[in-house]
Amino acid sequence: MANNQLQLKNLHGNGHSASCRGADLRLNDTVLANATGIRGPHSIPIERERKNTFCRIYSVKAGGRIVLTETVLEADAIYFAEGDPDVVSLCEQPMRIPIPVERSPYITLDLGLRRKSGREVFYEIKSESQLNTRPDGRRTPADWPLIEAWCAYHGFNCGVLTDIELSKHKQRIRNWRSLLPFVRIARERPNPTLEQQILDALEAHGPQRFGAMVDFLPPTPAQDVCAAQANLLHRGDVWAALDTEPLTTLSQMQRWQ
Repeated sequence: MANNQLQLKNLHGNGHSASCRGADLRLNDTVLANATGIRGPHSIPIERERKNTFCRIYSVKAGGRIVLTETVLEADAIYFAEGDPDVVSLCEQPMRIPIPVERSPYITLDLGLRRKSGREVFYEIKSESQLNTRPDGRRTPADWPLIEAWCAYHGFNCGVLTDIELSKHKQRIRNWRSLLPFVRIARERPNPTLEQQILDALEAHGPQRFGAMVDFLPPTPAQDVCAAQANLLHRGDVWAALDTEPLTTLSQMQRWQ
């Protein structure tokens, strides 16, 4: 391993020094090796729950759990990941790094995503206004050099997801904010027969409007049809232009080729 001779006082763009209970701490290989990460999801401290606004989101990719996010931006990141067909699982507060900084005895990363390739990436989710400019010109969170050094030492991938990046996917986020409650219905009340009937209808008749699918099915409650369609979209069995267009009853849906 390359020796990471960073000083915690140099890890912060604000120029203030960080300490381990009042003592300067050298971030060398020994410190990194002894700082074994603790996998989450980790609960959010109660004092932060009391003062912050939270979003509670049903997440298929978190194993059907209710995911708690501390900010609307973190909630947007969950919807962004739910709508990404390359993401197979996610975890909020996925990794705790037990190296003290001036505000806390540890750092807990915001989001972990695992992709179809098996590659896992831990993210810090921040507004662009919260980032500091580093000497190399990069814009990163205050504790990023510590996070980056720890992840590199332990073989993890890490990145920063900002409001600027998420704004590029705002239509996907809006659509999945609407669709996920229907996906939950489909997961909690599975109806594989109905889903197969929808797939068969699309195979036989080609692309159809989201709201017209009831015309090709036996009499079925509209909510059940919407739930089945949402679940098929989430699984990637059917496709609609969810990244670029708002989902309405007029949206075209087709079998995934």
